[in-house]
Amino acid sequence: MTSAETVIIGGGISGLACARHLHDAGAPFLLITDQLGGRLALSEDGHYLGAVMMNNDYVHVKPHAGKAFKSVPWRSYIWDGSKGVNSVLRMLSPEVFRLGKVFGEFNRAYSRFRSEAPYVCQKTLMERDPLLRKLVSQSAQEFVKEHKIESITGRFLGPVAGAIFLGDWRQMNAFHFCAGISCLGNGSINADWTGTVESLTRGYTDKIIMDKVTSIDAPDENGFYQVKCEGRRVRAKTIVLSVPGDAGDKLLGVNGSAKREACHVFHIEGKRRALYRPGASLIMDPDEEILLFFPLPDAVEVVYSRSAEPDFSRYYEDYTIIAQHFWQPAIQLSRGEWRPLQRESNFFTIGDYNVCGLEDSYLTGLFAANKILAQGRERKL
Repeated sequence: MTSAETVIIGGGISGLACARHLHDAGAPFLLITDQLGGRLALSEDGHYLGAVMMNNDYVHVKPHAGKAFKSVPWRSYIWDGSKGVNSVLRMLSPEVFRLGKVFGEFNRAYSRFRSEAPYVCQKTLMERDPLLRKLVSQSAQEFVKEHKIESITGRFLGPVAGAIFLGDWRQMNAFHFCAGISCLGNGSINADWTGTVESLTRGYTDKIIMDKVTSIDAPDENGFYQVKCEGRRVRAKTIVLSVPGDAGDKLLGVNGSAKREACHVFHIEGKRRALYRPGASLIMDPDEEILLFFPLPDAVEVVYSRSAEPDFSRYYEDYTIIAQHFWQPAIQLSRGEWRPLQRESNFFTIGDYNVCGLEDSYLTGLFAANKILAQGRERKL
C-alpha cells in the first residue's frame, strides 16, 4: 500500500491548483484522478468539450491559458422566440443606467471576496459580507424586481446569465445571477486551454496516479485515511477531495444541496439555417433543447444542449457531429447554504460547490494548499 502525506482526489482546475501550489512550496503529495483537466477538456482534434470562455478578472487562471481568438460583441445574438436579435441592440434600455451602481457594488464585494479566498473559507467570507450574504439568500427574480431592471433582464441580462450557467436565470439565486453577468462589465475572452493542463502539472507528473477512487475510509488509530481505488489503495494523513457533484457527495456519504445542471456538448460541422444566425454565437431560450451555439474560427461549432439527441435538422441545413461529450453535472449552483471547504482538520472539499467558475474553483485549491502548508509549519515548531 502506498502512503502519502497529502492525497488530492480529482484532477480538475481546483485539484490542479492545489497540487501546483503544494509542489511549488516543496510539500509532499499525490494526485489521483481518472481525468486530468476536468472542464478544461479538449477533444482529440483539439476542440472545446467544456469551458470556452474566461473572464478578464481571472487573475490566477489566465497565466496558465492563452487567448484563442477575439470575441466580436455585435456578432452575438439572443433568441427572442422567433428569431435571433443582436445582443448589443438588446442592451439598449433606459434601465442600463441603473446597472452601473447595482453591479458596481457587487463587483467590489466580489473582488474583496476573491482577494481573501486563498486564505479564508468561502463560506466564512460570504457570511462576513452583508451584501453577499443577502444575495445568496435572495432569488434572482427578487433581486431584479428590487432594482427595477425587469425589462433589460428579460431582454438581455437573463439570457446571458442563463448561457453562462447553462440554465434558467429565474431558478438562480441573486449571487449567481450577478456573477453570471459580471463578465459584461469585466470583459471576457475566448480561452485557449491547449497548454493549461501541462502548465499546471509541470514538474510533478510523477506524483499523478491515473485511477478512479471508489471510497475513503475514516482515519485509523494513527490518523491515516485509506483511499480505495479501482487499482490500488493509498494511505494519507490529509485528504483534498476535488471531484464534482454526485461523485463527491457519494464519497462523502452526504446528500448534496447544490442545483446541478447536466449538459451535452457537441462539435458540429455544417450550415446553420438563416433563421439561426449562421456564423454568430446564439443564446437560445432556456426552454429550448439547444442552449447555446458557439462558432469557432475553423468552421466547427460548439453546441450546448439539454438533450442527448437534439433535432439538429431544425437548426442546420446539413451537419455532421464530429465529437460529443456528456457532463453530469456541467454546472452546479449553490443555494442558501454554502459548504465549508475544511470539513475536518485534515479533510478538505474543494471545487465549485459554493461558487461556480474556473477562477473561484482555482481559489479553493489555493485555500486548501495554504492550510496544508500552514499545518505543516505548525507541526515543525
